[in-house]
Formats: sequence, C-alpha cells, structure tokens
Amino acid sequence: IADFDEAIRLRPDDAGGYQSRGASRIGLKEFESAIADFDEALRLQPDHAGAYHNRGVAKAELRQYLGAIADFDEAIRLRPDDASSYYSRGASKIELEDYKAAIADLDNAIRLQPDHAHAYFSRGFSKGRLEEYADAIDDLDEAIRLKPDYAQAYVGRGAVKAELKQYAAAITDFDEAIRLQPDHADAYFGRGASKAELGQHEAAIVDLDEAIRLLPGHAGGYEKRAQSKAALGQDDGAASDRAEAARLAAETDRPDGPSG
Repeated sequence: IADFDEAIRLRPDDAGGYQSRGASRIGLKEFESAIADFDEALRLQPDHAGAYHNRGVAKAELRQYLGAIADFDEAIRLRPDDASSYYSRGASKIELEDYKAAIADLDNAIRLQPDHAHAYFSRGFSKGRLEEYADAIDDLDEAIRLKPDYAQAYVGRGAVKAELKQYAAAITDFDEAIRLQPDHADAYFGRGASKAELGQHEAAIVDLDEAIRLLPGHAGGYEKRAQSKAALGQDDGAASDRAEAARLAAETDRPDGPSG
C-alpha cells in the first residue's frame, strides 16, 4: 500500500494508481477503502472496465449485491469478452436467489473461458436450486474434472445426490471433500444428514457434532442432530438441539450461498 500511496502522490491524476491500490485493499479485506479508490479511478477515467469490475467485487464482499451487479453491468459493457465479470455478476445474482439470470451469466463465463471451474460449480449450484438435478451433476462433474482438489464442488455434488436420495454416493463425495478440506463444516453436515437418512444415527451425530464445532451457528446442524438424537431415544438432547436450532434460525433468514 505504501508504494501505491507514493505513486499516487507523484501522479495524482493517474487512475491506474488508485485502481492498483484498491485491488490491494481488496486483498487486505479493506473493502470500503477499496471502493473509495475505485471511485477515484473512475472519476479520472470513466471507461476503466477493471475499476468497475473490482468495485463490484468489493461491493459484493459487503453484500451490496445490487450495486455490485450495476458495476459488473458497466464492466461488461466496456469489456464484453471478460469472463470474470460475467462470473462475478452471476455470483451476485445467486446471492439474490435469481438463479435463472445467474445461469445466463455463467453460460457466458463458460463460453468465454471453457476451463472456468468456479463457473461450472456456480452454474451447477444454481441448477440444483432449480431442481435441475441431472444438469447440476453434469456441471459439478466438470468442475471436479477441471479442479480435482475442489472440495466445495464435492460438497455441492454430494448435496445434489442427497436430494436424489442417493445417500451412499453422497457420502462418498462428502468423504472426499473432508479429505481435501478437513475443516469443511458443510461437508460434515451433509455426510451426517446422509447417514441419518440411512438410519446410521450414531455415526450421523458424530459428523453433526463436528459440523457444529466448526460452525457453531449452523442451525441445520442442530436440527439434524436433534432428529438423530430423537431416533435414538435421547429426548432431552433432541429438545435442547431443537431449541438452539430455532434460536439460530430466528437470527437470520439469509440462504446459504455457493461459497465456491
């Protein structure tokens, strides 16, 4: 940052200095300061596609999704062959649960960059939300082919298989996700939930314990664990977990995004 500060001091009318400093601030998670830098870059150079894109990224990190989409719109207008802006706009639309529009953007991202594993993952996630399960699995297969260590893609594919009641196959995907990323709370949750569906309640509780340890605010983990405890006759533990699930659910109604 200090180097960019000096570059800006020496050339205060150069949009590139503000753009570069803003990009560095994104890396430091200083999103509001980054936005201020991109604002200045765009004041100096209103057709700076990269500044629009990066400002959209910063706004998305702050959950300002409509503002982010507006910036990605402008980045795409100025630079229509940039896969990253289509991908990022699609990701923001997913957060707004506009899955069909997200898929259209992700189609373009994949058209422009056919090896974009994250775009395949996000499109597969969106198709899963629309209950287009076979197409979702195809996209998640491709994400994994392109990026074999993509833990989140295994979680996503496992979740789709669980929706199809293919619980043993889902568990295999969650196993691989955990091998790749041992602190992946959603992988433990998915594996635990799938084991519960197979009547493996004691093993399910072990996985759900770990999901809750890794992510204490995981309302679904408490609810699923309550179900397994009830099936094992652990009524007090089930009641306690249900109460905690209800408390956590009341705190937020934001759906889980793809996190890919």
